[in-house]
This record gives sequence, C-alpha cells and structure tokens, in this order.
Amino acid sequence: MAAWRNWLGRKSIAWRLLAVMAVSVGLIMGSLAWYSYLLARELFEQEVLDAARDAAVSASERIGAAQKSVEQSVQGIILAMDYFQETRDNPYDLLHKALLQNPEVYGAGIAFESPVNGQGSRYACPYVFRQQGSLKQTDLGRNDYRYQEWEWYTKPVKLGRPVWSEPYDDIGGGGILMTTYAAPFAVKSLRAEELRGVATADLSLQGLNELLKTIPTGRKGYAFLVSPQGKYVGHTMTSQLMLSAVPSLIGISELFHGVYVAPYESELNREKGWLMTVPVGLTGWWLGVFFSREDLLFRILDFSRVQLSLGFAGFCLLILVVTLLARGITRPLRDLEAATRLLADGDLQATIPEAPGEDEIASLSRAFRKMQQELLAYIGRLRETLQVQERIESELRIAHDIQMSMVPKVFPPFPQLTGIDLYALLQPAKEVGGDFYDFCLLPERQICLTVGDVSGKGVPAALFMAATQTLLKAVVADSDGPATVLRRLNESLSQRNDANMFVSVFCTFIDLDSGACRYASAGHNPPLVVSPNKKTQFITGEGMALGVFADIGFETNSLTLKSGQAVIFYTDGVTEARNPSDEFYGEERLVSTAMACIELDADGMVAHLREDLENFAAGATQADDITLLVLKVL
Repeated sequence: MAAWRNWLGRKSIAWRLLAVMAVSVGLIMGSLAWYSYLLARELFEQEVLDAARDAAVSASERIGAAQKSVEQSVQGIILAMDYFQETRDNPYDLLHKALLQNPEVYGAGIAFESPVNGQGSRYACPYVFRQQGSLKQTDLGRNDYRYQEWEWYTKPVKLGRPVWSEPYDDIGGGGILMTTYAAPFAVKSLRAEELRGVATADLSLQGLNELLKTIPTGRKGYAFLVSPQGKYVGHTMTSQLMLSAVPSLIGISELFHGVYVAPYESELNREKGWLMTVPVGLTGWWLGVFFSREDLLFRILDFSRVQLSLGFAGFCLLILVVTLLARGITRPLRDLEAATRLLADGDLQATIPEAPGEDEIASLSRAFRKMQQELLAYIGRLRETLQVQERIESELRIAHDIQMSMVPKVFPPFPQLTGIDLYALLQPAKEVGGDFYDFCLLPERQICLTVGDVSGKGVPAALFMAATQTLLKAVVADSDGPATVLRRLNESLSQRNDANMFVSVFCTFIDLDSGACRYASAGHNPPLVVSPNKKTQFITGEGMALGVFADIGFETNSLTLKSGQAVIFYTDGVTEARNPSDEFYGEERLVSTAMACIELDADGMVAHLREDLENFAAGATQADDITLLVLKVL
C-alpha cells in the first residue's frame, strides 16, 4: 500500500484523479461482473442439467424401446418355431421376416441344441444379419464358430430363461461389436418341453453409440451405457467399448435406481463435473452422462465476454469524460506549475499567471507572486553578502599564505650542518591559526628551536602569533639561553596586551658538537625524547604562558642528546585530537606511535605521526591547530 501511495504521489493531480476514479469504478464494475458471473453460472448449470436430463431420459427410453423390439423379435421367432412346421423346415424365411419387421435388430439366429436329420431343422445354426444395406445369411454350425461355447448360448441354456449377453465381438458371425438377446426354446412335437435350441436377436453397439451421441455432453463430457455385469455396452469414447466400467460407476448404479445427478470427477479424463444416471427399462442396463465443469464454464465465459465487452466500452467512455473534466480543472495548476518550475530553475523574472476567482488556485497564484517579489529582494541582499564574504575569504587566503611564509618550509634547513635531521609540519584548523615553530643557527655551532601555541584560533590568534614570532627573532640573537629568551619575550608581549591573549612556548638551545640541550618552557606541552632502544622521556619544565604577567622568571633545564635519539616537539592539537567517539589521542598513543617509527628519518616520523592522527580521527573535524617538529640526532 505504501509503494502504491509513493508511486501515485509522483504523478500529476489530473493523473491521480483519473487513477482513483478508474480504480474505484473498476472495483465496482468488477464486483458487479463477479456477481453476474456467479449468478450466470448457477443459471447455466441448472439449464444444462435440465436439458441433459431430458436428453438422457429420452435416450434411455429409445434404448429401452430398441431392447423391447429385439426381445419381441426373439419371442416371435420362438412362437413361429412352436406352431408352424414350415418355419422349422426353412428358418431363413422366418429370420428374414424378423429383420425386415424390426430395423433395430442387426441380426437374428436359431441355434439348435444338435443337428436334426429327420425332424426339425436341417441346419445347426441358421443366422441372418445386415451387411452393406442388404441381408446376408449363413450357418454358424457349418464352420469353426462353435456357438455352443459362446455366452449368448450357454447362459440362457444354463439359466433356462432369456438373457442379454455382455458386449462381444462376433468374429465369424456378424463380424461387429454387439450384444445379443437370447431365449431357450423347446419343440413340442418331441418329448414335452425338450430343449431344442436358443433363438437370438442382436443389437449393434455402433447403433447404440450413435444414439448416445445425440445426448448433448459438451466438448469434454461423454455418455455411456453399462450392462448389469458392469461392462460398457455403449460409449461415446469408442475406446472404452466392451471394457469394464470403473468401480465407482458400478457402485453408483447399485445405490440409485432412478434419475440421479451428483458432482463427480471422471476417472477417464480427470475432469471435474457432474454425473447423471438413468435406468434403461427393466433389463438392468443403465445410462450414464458425464458433464465437464470446464464446458459449463466455457459457456459462462462466452456470456461473460459479452458483458465485459459492454462494461469495458462503458468504462472507457467514463474514463474519457473524467479525463476531460480533470484536465479542465487542473489546467490553471499546470500553468502555475510551469511558471514555478522556471522559478526553481533560476528564472526569477518568469511570469506567474493570474488565476481568476477566489478559489484555492487563485490564492496560491497570489502567494507565488508575493514569494517571487520577496525572493528577488532576498537574492539582492544575498548577493551583497556573498560579495563581502568572498572578499573576506580572499583576505583570509592571503593571510594564510603570509602566515605559512613566516615559518620555515625548506628542509633540510641547514644542509651544511651534519649530525642532525630536522623536519616540521604546521596544519591550522582554520584558514589561519595560532601555532608556530621556528629555528635558527647560533654562534659556536648551536641551534635554537622554538614551538608555540597562541590561545584561541582564527585571525586574532594568527595576529598574536605573528607578533610573537617577530619579537622572538629579535630577542634570540643576543640572549644567553632559553630562559632569557622567554623572559624578554614575555616582557614585550605583556605590554599593551589589551586583548588579554597569551602564548605557550618551548625554547631549546642545542650544541651540535656535544649534544648538550638547554631548554625552558612557558606553559607548553613537554617534548618527547625517543631512544633507538624504544625508551622514551618527556622533557618537562615549569613556567607560565607568556603575555599574562610582566615580572615572571623562567628556569633553564638541560640534558644530553645521544646519537639515534629523536626529540618530538608538538602542540596540544596533537594530544587533544578527538575521534567520532569523543576520545582523545593522548600522550600514551603518541609514545607508542613514536616508538614504532623511531627507525625512520625526521621526515618519515612526521609523516607517520600525521597518518596515525588521521586514522584515529576517522573523519572527525579538526578542532585545533596541529604542529609537529622532529629533531633526530645522527
């Protein structure tokens, strides 16, 4: 449902109106069509069953009449054999007359118990049958037919009464599929009631099938005729003739003796539908008709197609009317949308159409025109502000370049000196910052290194840093040690410091020949000394930041640097760097990272430390200036 709303929300109002109307009408018409389909199916089902019942009953009566005619033919033959000598002498005439008088009879015969030479018939089994539109005759006793072994002969002799035989293929006789009505008879001229033979009349299964085909069963239905013994006497599916009926059909015939209709799944073609059974006379035969549900649905679908065609035509007409109405209603909105699109693309002078009236569209048009005027005024003010901002950013870029030019950027800075390796990095948090580093050569092969961090960030810190670095260069040249440098620098910065800013500084004098290192700290982070054996030491010193009070002193401390050791000078932007979890980089990580890269040169150590800082920050914004200076003793 959410996906449907999202998809619909991306369409125009006219389209949405049309879609909602189409869906609503479609659902209503679909519901009516479904109800009509159910009602039509019920009516068609009843109509089909009623028509089939009438056809089945009629077919049953016709089959019964055919059976009756066959039985009467046999009874007439027996009567003639009893009372007329000439028929016993020449039975073929009697058989010919029986077939001519009864067109339903395919063939008739008189099978004598045994050939008679003196009295009675001269023939063992005279037989007359129809073939290609004429009557043929033969004697079934003068060949290998052996009629005494066929069921149509043995069964009535055994039971002593007339019977209908099961379907059979009369090979050597009539030569077709048939069923035979046979009745035993006795000749009274002999000993009383002595069995003389069996009179027969045949019913063609093909004729029964033609009769069954007159029953309307549809494309996948079929009709069949079953004998009392459960064999198909007739079947519109000719491949089933003479086969035994399925057990479920036999069970139905035994349970119901009148016209019976019930749902049924065919075991012949696996179709679902209805089965109708009708008894045939008093012979024990019964007629079955199967109707496929698919055939019924086919008729219903034909009816439904007509309804759907008419409904679809009406639906299309309705959609056309709704489309015209929707387009008329939304035309002012489309004009307004086109104008606002031009506004969104930057054409602030685009003409916004005026909608007549006082409805919502007219109110929206007035609101957009007012917005256009206010937007033009705002753009004017914004353009002036951007010009000022661009000028400030240009000045900040220049200030950044000036600030970066004040710190040494050429490495190695003293290529003529041997025994030391020096490299530094300064990365402000903004365009300009308050960190700085510097170094210079002193008499007697000494070098002075200073690192500082002004309070605050941005332009004020950069100006104070420039002043500090300028004064530092002035006092270093004639000072006898780091403490003197810091004292004189503090005196100068404390004067006229109306902004109350301060700066932390670490100053170091190093003798390049002996490795003696004198240092003093003005509230700055202690540098880290790393030895080749991975031992570390922070160079601590006490002292207050410069620029706060004028009359303060500083203490000079000393140590001796040895070959392979490295001194890492840094500002609090390193140890106080934070990651997205708001954790500090800290001195412990600085120590472990420095020990891991002690084998590198000064440039490599600075790069390794900076990379570890970036990995730790994991994209977090740099909050403070970062300064790194590494001095390595060779």
